[in-house]
Formats: sequence, C-alpha cells, structure tokens
Amino acid sequence: MENKTLENIFKSAVKNYQKGNLKLAKKFCHQILERDTENWQLLNLLGVIAGLEGKPKEAVSYLSKAVKLNPNNPEIHSNLGLALKDSQQLEAAIEHYQKAVELKPNYAEAYNGLGNIFLELGKLTESQLEAAIEYYQKALELKPNYAEAYNGLGNIFLELGKLIESQKYYQQALKLDKNHANAHFGLASILLKQGNFIQGFNEYEWRWQKKDISSRNFSQTLWEGSNFQGKTLLVYTEQGLGDSIQFIRYIPLVKKLGGRVIVECNQAGLKLLFTTVSGIDELFVKGETLPDFHLQIPLMSLPQILATTLETIPAEIPYLSVPESTDFQMPPAPEKNLKIGICWQTKSNINTSQKRSCPVEYLEEILSIGKANFYILQKEVLPADLEWLNSQTKVYNNGSSFKNLADTAAAIKQLDLVISIDTAVAHLAGALGKPVWILLPFDSD
Repeated sequence: MENKTLENIFKSAVKNYQKGNLKLAKKFCHQILERDTENWQLLNLLGVIAGLEGKPKEAVSYLSKAVKLNPNNPEIHSNLGLALKDSQQLEAAIEHYQKAVELKPNYAEAYNGLGNIFLELGKLTESQLEAAIEYYQKALELKPNYAEAYNGLGNIFLELGKLIESQKYYQQALKLDKNHANAHFGLASILLKQGNFIQGFNEYEWRWQKKDISSRNFSQTLWEGSNFQGKTLLVYTEQGLGDSIQFIRYIPLVKKLGGRVIVECNQAGLKLLFTTVSGIDELFVKGETLPDFHLQIPLMSLPQILATTLETIPAEIPYLSVPESTDFQMPPAPEKNLKIGICWQTKSNINTSQKRSCPVEYLEEILSIGKANFYILQKEVLPADLEWLNSQTKVYNNGSSFKNLADTAAAIKQLDLVISIDTAVAHLAGALGKPVWILLPFDSD
C-alpha cells in the first residue's frame, strides 16, 4: 500500500511538472523524499526542477545523487551536464554529456549540450568554436527539426561576426519554434548591429522570456508610450551600469509626454549621478519604498516604445553632469600636458570580461607619447597590472580613491580625453560630453 501511495504521488509530481506547475511538483516530490531518499527518478526530477528555477547548485546536488543510483542512465548524465554547465563547472559537464552520448549514441539533446559548452569555451579560445559547430550539426543530423541546435549555430556565427549566416540559423530556429526566446534575442542583436532599430528593439523585448532574465511583477500597467499627463510613471533600470548610463538619455523625451517621472536604480551608485538628468522628479534605489505610481516601464524598453531609429536617438550631449556635492580633485600635474584617462579591464562575468578587456601592455605605445599624463579610471587593478604600470612614467592611479560613480564623473570632467574598452567608463565619459576613444573587440555589441 505504501509503495502504491508513493507511486501515485510521483505521478502527480510528473503531471504538474509537465504542466509547468513547478512549485506543486516540487511539493509532491518532497512528500516522497521524506520516506524514500534513494529514488533516482525522484532525485532526477528534483534536479531538473531546480535547474528550471535557476538553482544550478541545488540541481547538481540532486542529480549527482541520482547518477550514483543509476549510473547507466543517459538522461540523468545529460541533465547533470546541463546543471554543471549552469554552475560553470564546464569540464565536469563535458564528461557527463559525453557519457550520455556513449550510453545513447543517437541522443541529440546531449550533443546539443556539448555544443553549448564548447561555444562558451570558444568565447575564450576560438579554437573551440569548430568543435561546437560539429556537435550542433550532429544534433541536427539526429534530430533535423531541432530548434535548439539551430539557435546554437546562430550563436556561433554571431560570435564570429558572420551576421547573415547567424540570422539564417536564428530564423530557422524560429520557424520551428516561434516562441524561442533565445533565438529572438539573438536576432535582436543582429538587427540592432545592422541599424534596424524598429524591428531590433521589438525583438529585444523577448529578453523577458529568457531563463536568465527575471521580470519585475508590478501590478501597475505597462506604459505603452501614450501621454500620461496627471499620472506618475516609474522607469526602472534593469541591467549593468553602462546600459543604464546609455539609456537614461531617454528620460527627457519621456518627461515631455506627461506628469511625474520617478526612476528606480538597481545599483546605488547610479542614484547620485542621475540627480543631474533632466526630467527626473524623484530617484530611488531598488529596495527602497516607492511612492504610488500609475504606470511602469523598464528603462531599456524605452527605445522600442518611442520607436527609435538611427536618426532619432536622443543625442543632446552632455545629458549627465557632475553632481554639485562631488568635490573629487585630480592629482596635480604639469599644466601643459594632456590629461588622458585609461580603462582596460571590466568586472563583468568571465566571458564578457575576457571579450571586452585587453592586456594592460597594449597601452604601452600610447603611454609613451610625450606631453601627456595618464589617469587610471577603473577602481580595481590587478596586482600584476599595477606593478607594470608603476614601471611607467606619468601614470596616476586615482581610480582606487573613487568613492562612487560621481567621483569617476568628476575625474573624467577634468580630463582632455578618455581611452577605454567598452564598459561603463566609456559610456559615462560620452554622457558627460568628453571625447572618448573606445577599444572594441572583433565582435563588439
């Protein structure tokens, strides 16, 4: 009787999982787990659910137990491979995916998983991209109508800067699955690179359907661009510092369409800086209590709502200034020398950092020019980089003394030129109206 009861509970868990009711499915699973801790099917399902909930470490824990109980099950190895990938344990993930295809040679999903891992490795070492292509092609050989594999190929050719080929693969993925959020997002990148802003920003709205981006669940109506006279609109930042600085330029346009505009910053450092933006009535940091408002919109949806084209990008420069309360002063230097700010490293995730950053030694020729002093604009500098820079003349490490973004802005305002990789420093300098030379990777975004 006990076994029959547990079996029925597990069936209920599976049904709810299949319907997308993950919370209820997990509840049923835990009812069984209290009485049966060595059920590989149960542990496998709990691992899959944890992965879907964005909890890769928890998924690895459940699936590692499941694979010990049933080491010859290819599905468990494949699921564990995905969980390990999501927790950035790439080498271990490869081992389990390879075990999955060893046990099940026609396992298209496992080949696709290998493709995803080698694509990620290929972002660091391009030699891995060819292996990723082969894995995706093998997946398609086994499963010709496999949207995930077409999306993977789209990602690879986007990484290689081959936009036409990439677009072809994304479109094929969408032909097979019109709601494939990652393919829509990849297509958005291509269209925006091509200058097709109307369609590109429409596709960019699919970001909210991606597993790695969480939307805010406000009860207030999403603003659709109409006049909101007499009402209060909340605009909230959603991504990194650089994107927030770039897109805050839209606020004056928004203000012209209505009443009060309040802005919520997802990073505290933006609040003081954004006090200088025209059109903002009140500023908050995420987590602070917001006043009553009628409408809401994420900052990076404004270009889509306002139907931005290349010709209508808000270009009133500067649109930021140094807050009056900021008194940061640069160290004294010969007055006749040019003052040049430098930034070569970003703190983004490892793939983005490797792609956008450059070795500090690349700056050697620039640093050797006469009648110029150089000022470090990044707050953190690797010890090896700092040692090398200390061997150079006319380099000042004032970045370490920045208390906030407003200090960075004050430093930039006192310079003649900024030389930076694609990071918040470059966008801040541009917003302040300071000349910027941007160092871009081959496939810049």
